[in-house]
This record gives sequence, C-alpha cells and structure tokens, in this order.
Amino acid sequence: MGKKAMKPAENQGIDEEMQQQVKANVLLSRARAQYNEGEYRKSINTLKEILEILPENASIWFELALSYRESSEFDEEIKCYKRIIHLGADDAEMWLNMALAFRIIGKPSEELYCLIMAADKGVDYEIQGDAKLLVVDRYQQLTRSMIQAKDPMSNEYFVPVYDDLEDDAPDQGNCMVCFEKVDKIKEEGQLLVCPHCKRIAHFICLASWLQNNEICPVCHNILDFSLDNYDFKQVMGISGDEDDEACDPPPDS
Repeated sequence: MGKKAMKPAENQGIDEEMQQQVKANVLLSRARAQYNEGEYRKSINTLKEILEILPENASIWFELALSYRESSEFDEEIKCYKRIIHLGADDAEMWLNMALAFRIIGKPSEELYCLIMAADKGVDYEIQGDAKLLVVDRYQQLTRSMIQAKDPMSNEYFVPVYDDLEDDAPDQGNCMVCFEKVDKIKEEGQLLVCPHCKRIAHFICLASWLQNNEICPVCHNILDFSLDNYDFKQVMGISGDEDDEACDPPPDS
C-alpha cells in the first residue's frame, strides 16, 4: 500500500516551520557577521529577532550574552545566563562566563558560586593550561578572603544540602563530624555535603563544627558557605503547623 497523503493543513504547518528555521539561520549568519565587525548593538537586535522565532534555543541566548558583554551591558549578559539555566542547558563554559560577569560588576559571592558550579559541571576536563590556573587561583583567592558563595538565581547563600542522586559515594555512610552512621533515606534533607571532598555530615553536627572552625574536618578546605539563611525547622522535620500548635495557649478549662 502507498503512503497516506498528508493533509493540506499539515503540509502548510511544515512549510511554515521550515520557513521560520531558514529565516533564523539567515539572521544568525547576519548576527555573527555584525559581531565580528564590532557592531554589537546590531548583533544584539538581530539575536533578539531570532529568539522571537526560537525562544528556547540556549546557544542563541549564549551568543546574545557575549554580545551584551562586548557592549558592557553586564546585567543583561547575566540575565541571558539565567535564561540558559532555566532552560536546563547550562554547562561549565556558561558558568565560567557568568563568574567573569559577576567579577566585573563586583559581586564576589555570586562569582564564587558560579566557579563552584563550573567545577560541578566538569570544568576540570574542559579547560587546561593557563586558563585553568587562572580559575583555580581566583577560586582560592575568594575562599581565602572568606567570601560566602551566593546563588544568583535565588539570592540565597549557598548551603550544600546532600543529594543522594548527585553526591553519593560508597564511603559516605558516616557523618564526618560525629562518625555515626547516617540513614540517607530517613534523613533526606537533613544532611550537608562538603563541596570539596563530598563527605557528608548531619546538619546539626556541621553547624556545631562551624561555630569554632572554618574548614572541612576531613579535607581541610574552607567551607565557604553560611547557614544563616537555612531553614532550621525544615532540617529538623518541624512543619509550620506543628510549630504554630506548640505556640498556641492551652484551651480554657
């Protein structure tokens, strides 16, 4: 039997999609030529036109970010990176560029967070030589200055909560502070992880440790995060309702 003929409406939909893709390709070539010629404002406008056609194309958002950088519009550059994160397409290169943008505008806490995320995304494998040394030196400079990493998406200081799916390792069965066994299922959300050596600890144990120490008890790297904004009720398994009930006065007899 022969193939079923496509309906006119289906053909029209495919034709429109192809036309849009061709238009985007033509515009992209124009935007890159404008960028190479130093016409960054024109490049920005052209890339914005492409994003009206392909709003979820992370590579276009990245090229737009670089054009904003050349125009010294660093806040707009950072917005592009945040869009890429929202799309779930962030990688080590993006985080490193975001770190540089935050460094230029003088936000070291956000810069440090981006450097940590770049490492998590595999920056050790993607940059080599002098470039890698510059990143490592900058990271060490920030940690020596006692800078606290701050998440630019939530504007909260970075607290590395242990994630069994991302941070698990065979030898992570004990708290690195009290040495007691941990139940990773029952204690979900109540464990923290060192961002350097990935060792885990009970929240209360590590919070107590940080009262008098600034380094990880295992690897001795600086623990560059703050627990000031962390929800103690959540980590102790206390819901807001239970807390309210505990504060209510007893009923009249």
